[in-house]
Amino acid sequence: MKNIIKILLFMFLVSDFSFAKSSFSQERLEEACFDYIRDFVGEDSKVNIVQKVEAQMFDEDGVKAKIVSSSNKLTGVTPINIEFSYEDKVIRIVKAYFKISEFKLVPIASHTLKAGDIIQDKDFTMSKELLTQSTVEEFIDGKDLIGKTLGNAVTKNQQINKSMIAKSFKVVKGDKIKVIVESDGVQIATIGTALNDAQDGQTVRVQREEGKQILQGKVGSDGNVILNKR
Repeated sequence: MKNIIKILLFMFLVSDFSFAKSSFSQERLEEACFDYIRDFVGEDSKVNIVQKVEAQMFDEDGVKAKIVSSSNKLTGVTPINIEFSYEDKVIRIVKAYFKISEFKLVPIASHTLKAGDIIQDKDFTMSKELLTQSTVEEFIDGKDLIGKTLGNAVTKNQQINKSMIAKSFKVVKGDKIKVIVESDGVQIATIGTALNDAQDGQTVRVQREEGKQILQGKVGSDGNVILNKR
């Protein structure tokens, strides 16, 4: 998986992260990690440090630091790497762990709904809730609910999530699906997130998990997306 890298600003490095016998304080390292995480998850998210970052000392003058994550979706207990380099060569890696919880506006049933009901905007209200690592994958935006059919009953004040929606489509927006790229008889599989609903044979757009590349292909009978390259 391609690393996502945020290089700390040069002036910040000069003033705080790089001087004779380079010294990196615990406070500055943790602050840089918090800033990096919030760039991804936003100010509303809750970020707690799980394991303290130790101050780092180097004999070399001019050591630089950058924050590295192997994921483009930060949630739950997440490792963040701090890479220290000297003359463009990595000389030390320090791992820090942060617990990240995300606040989102989630749909809450305004009254009891039955299986088979088609959801209208009057059927739910929006409430800001803290998503856990297990519920973040079940999150569905309120605007994506309207017109969907419930697969099971929902009680008043219950949060409506993705698994409660009846699958009238082979692929539903937000699903994690396999994309099979076929080229000259060779198949390569990758995983991505569906960006629209689609039936068998229909076109679906998929964002790859690795990076932000958007692929487009046809939905197969098994729910996989086939992309032919000739």
